[in-house]
Amino acid sequence: INDYDLLEPLVSNITVQAIDNALDRIGAGTAQIDIEVKGKKEGQELFRKNMYYSSDDIAIQAISEIPEIIDLIVNNYFEIVDLTAININIKIDNKKKIGRVEEVVLEDSSIKPGDHLKAKIKIRPFRGELIEKMLTIQIPSDIPPGEALLMVNGGGELDNKQEEFVNSSKQGCKSLEETFKDISDRPRGNQIIGEVIIYSDELTSEEETSEDGLKKKEEEENLLISKIETDMVVEGYLEVPFTILED
Repeated sequence: INDYDLLEPLVSNITVQAIDNALDRIGAGTAQIDIEVKGKKEGQELFRKNMYYSSDDIAIQAISEIPEIIDLIVNNYFEIVDLTAININIKIDNKKKIGRVEEVVLEDSSIKPGDHLKAKIKIRPFRGELIEKMLTIQIPSDIPPGEALLMVNGGGELDNKQEEFVNSSKQGCKSLEETFKDISDRPRGNQIIGEVIIYSDELTSEEETSEDGLKKKEEEENLLISKIETDMVVEGYLEVPFTILED
């Protein structure tokens, strides 16, 4: 297809129809999806995995990322991508494979710069027994002392933020390679995502606005995120405060 404006709705419609035909129904379920997009040039290759649950129409939910992935690729600012393949593999289960973040317990509520923040995450599967996962995030050694916050999200909770992810990809990426990586690495429905926010006034405005300062801040933000894989779509959100002590 040479007209990329027709490509996205065509791929989406074909995929939904194929799922509905395979299931012989429209309704609830859990889906695991693998998306592979290839371009003609070497390195123009994207892989994206995700997991969804829907109580209404799992076929529609399962393909929810496909339109914006195609849009980000064919309308990227950096180079033309002559698509040669779009491979979509979807596994549907009629079971309600979901869980909820029920409790977050810090191993230590006061830590020093350079230490590892460890948190026990308790997940309640739907009508199942509690399971525990350990989340670990290393605090940078040059972080000033102060109050901080651990935010724990279920990846399924972030489905309604897709537009925010799209805008971030369009504005923040500086190459096609970065665009592909941003799409591949964004949170998945079956992940538990822990992120640390540090409150500190010690950074000067000059450090915050300089190019090196912004780059360092961006790198530290990436370091202060940890993801845990699970076999279910995880919902829920909890916050736990902690303190960074003087080194």
